[in-house]
Amino acid sequence: HVNYQMQNFEDDVARNLQYNTGNAFVKMYPMHEARSRNIQPDHLLDMGFTHFNLGQVYDQTSSRQVSKKVVVKEIVVKPDSVVKEYATVYATITTTRRILVSEGNYRITIRTADGRWLWNDNIRGDHRWQTVFSTYTGDARALSDADQNELNNRESHPPREEEVIREILNDINNDVQNRIRNFYSR
Repeated sequence: HVNYQMQNFEDDVARNLQYNTGNAFVKMYPMHEARSRNIQPDHLLDMGFTHFNLGQVYDQTSSRQVSKKVVVKEIVVKPDSVVKEYATVYATITTTRRILVSEGNYRITIRTADGRWLWNDNIRGDHRWQTVFSTYTGDARALSDADQNELNNRESHPPREEEVIREILNDINNDVQNRIRNFYSR
């Protein structure tokens, strides 16, 4: 599925550049079309991914201990007199930051028909995802309202591979076309 998305991406880039180079004197053709129409190009545009990494999910965890003094016993001496006995209760809150970082690097090289280098560039696309959730062990009475709110964040799952690839390709696509148009507008 990854190769299919990347092939579609490169076809889309070529098609968009064929009809919109930003320069009325520049016309781009896919290699197969130039050959079939016997067109001799002035420049050759070589593009492709040099690196594509669908990251692995990794967790960063941290723990902290919380405590609170709570009433553990009330002794009624007389109806209007109550003695309260306090104790400190503890809980440990473990917070997990789940992270997924993916990236792609796309290379563009423009050469003359005889192979002389004219220009090249590398374009990077990134996708970053993270979620934060917490759990606790110990006595729930030690938890503050803020701690309870933090514990309400539920674990969520990372995006599907296709979504990550689509985000990276969209990031790169706009940049590729802008940089090539900029080169030919000089």
